[in-house]
Amino acid sequence: TGCLGGSPGGTFVECDTIFIRENSDKTEQIRVYPNPSKNIVMVEITSKQNDQITFTLFDAMGNTLLKNSHTIICGAPNTITVNISKLNSGAYFITIQGKYIYHAAKIFIR
Repeated sequence: TGCLGGSPGGTFVECDTIFIRENSDKTEQIRVYPNPSKNIVMVEITSKQNDQITFTLFDAMGNTLLKNSHTIICGAPNTITVNISKLNSGAYFITIQGKYIYHAAKIFIR
């Protein structure tokens, strides 16, 4: 399938409602949307390497609110749907961490 290894690092591009991270070696793309959100947040990961990642959601005080493991399959978009409907309005943080992937982002809940 043309899957390649990669190393952490790269550049961040910030848009109005989407955060995209692309490595300079093009091994992954991560989208977190919509941002701000009210009920759900979608995390879409496309990678050229299979990976086992941990998705963690934190509040502004650093408390872990949600932590899940997901298998990332190379070559196709992998989508994680996060229900945030019971959270209060404000700023939250997510991390996505695996062997080949690391991403951190701030999300806003209306």
